Amino acid sequence: MILELAAAAQLAAACAPGVAFETLAAVMRAESGFDTLAVNVNGEGGGRRRPATREEAVALAAALIAEGRSVDLGLMQVNSGNLRALGLSVVDAFDACTNLRAGARLLREGYAAAARGEADPQRALRVAFSRYNTGDPARGFANGYVARVQDAAEAVVPAIRLRGEAAGSARALTPAPDDDPDAPPEWDVWARATYVRRPAPPAATPTPAPAEEGAAGAATPLLPSEPPALLRSE
Repeated sequence: MILELAAAAQLAAACAPGVAFETLAAVMRAESGFDTLAVNVNGEGGGRRRPATREEAVALAAALIAEGRSVDLGLMQVNSGNLRALGLSVVDAFDACTNLRAGARLLREGYAAAARGEADPQRALRVAFSRYNTGDPARGFANGYVARVQDAAEAVVPAIRLRGEAAGSARALTPAPDDDPDAPPEWDVWARATYVRRPAPPAATPTPAPAEEGAAGAATPLLPSEPPALLRSE
């Protein structure tokens, strides 16, 4: 299933709040094209597979792994070789939230490792992308992966920002009936929207998921500045 940008943003807020959505969106676009069921087979005779259902994706991935193939799974294309370390099964890898959380964990760990030896945070972020793709701080530059993520960022970051500006304008145009004693309580956004006969405002931000075990700090600063850079200070 291919996620719309809005759905991917909601998923990221709920499942991987410690990494900026702009960063996650760039990786999702580069890795799977926002496809939660994508399967990529590495090596000779490999390539992208796009199963139609989760059950089909699980069966295909399990069969390939049983044959000894290296496969990348789901939304963030988590490699089969990382499943055990992440505590995931093949079934788990095709749960969009679980997959996104796992990918975010790998990015955080890669960034933490890169930042220990790199003073420039933008360079550290690019090294994190290289590690995410290859497990190595340099090979992801050589094979073009880091550039591919940067290209993806240039495509998705402006759309994300435009979407955010539009959402802000919509909220400003929908007054809340605070002066009416019969109005629903402020926290009940859906009831209030129905009450004033206007489109419902955006859903409240989902409760953040707990930080992944072993991750340093509450949130790794994989956050946006201006494209193609994807990092700002916290």
